[in-house]
Amino acid sequence: MNHPLYFISDLHFHLENSPADREKLRLLTGFFDEIKRKRGILFIVGDLFDFWFEYKFVIPKDYFQVLTLLKSLTEAGIEVHYFAGNHDYWIDDFFRNELAIRFHPDPIAYTASGKSFWICHGDGVLQEDRGYRILKSILRSPVAISLFRWIHPDLGFTIAKHVSSTSRRLNPSEFQKNRRLLGKVYQEYVIDRFREEYHYVIMGHIHQPHIHTRDGHTFISLGDWMRHYSFGYFDGERMTLNYWRNS
Repeated sequence: MNHPLYFISDLHFHLENSPADREKLRLLTGFFDEIKRKRGILFIVGDLFDFWFEYKFVIPKDYFQVLTLLKSLTEAGIEVHYFAGNHDYWIDDFFRNELAIRFHPDPIAYTASGKSFWICHGDGVLQEDRGYRILKSILRSPVAISLFRWIHPDLGFTIAKHVSSTSRRLNPSEFQKNRRLLGKVYQEYVIDRFREEYHYVIMGHIHQPHIHTRDGHTFISLGDWMRHYSFGYFDGERMTLNYWRNS
C-alpha cells in the first residue's frame, strides 16, 4: 500500500504559550487529523521548535501539548520522521524512545512509489556557509552538549528565549532576502541533486514557500507554519505545494 507523504517545516514553537503558538497548535491539530484519516507519513523537516535542548530528566513544559499531539500520531500508527533544524538539533533519544519518531540529524535519501526524494532542512548548504558549518559541528559536538547540560534548565531555557527567538513578522527586506536565498540555493545546491537523479528535493529553512519543476525534477521550499501554513504533499504520483486553511 502506498501512503501519501506530508512535509512540513519551520513551525518554531516558542518557549512561551503565546496566542500565535496556540493558533499554530489549533491548525496543526486539524492537519494531523487529516494525516490520520489518510494514513499518511509525516516528515517534519526541521525547526519544529524555536529551541530544543534535551536534558536527561527535563523537557520544557511549554512544549507539552505539541509533544502530546505528536504522540497521538504515532499511537495511531502514523510513521513520523523528524529532521534536525538549526534551532532544534540538540536531540538525544526522547523522540525515538518516548514518541516513536524516527530522528534524522542529517539529510536523507528516501524512495516511495518509484520516486526518489532528497530531504534536508537546508541550513549550511551554500558554498559561503563554511563558517556556519564549522560552528554547527562545534555546537553539535558531545563536548558542547555536555557543557550546556551543566546549566540549570531554568537558566538554560531563559537564555534560549533571548538568543534563538525567530521573528514573527515578515517585513519587505526579509521577503527579498528569502527570495534571493532561494535563487542561490537552487543554483548551488538543488541543481546538483537533480544531476544525482533525485526526482524531488524537499527543503525547509528558507521560510518562503516555492515549487519549481525542471526536466522532470521538482524542488520544493516548504515555507513555514508561522505565516504561510504551507506543506508539501505527495499522493503517490505527483508532488504539490499546499496551504492549510482550517476554519
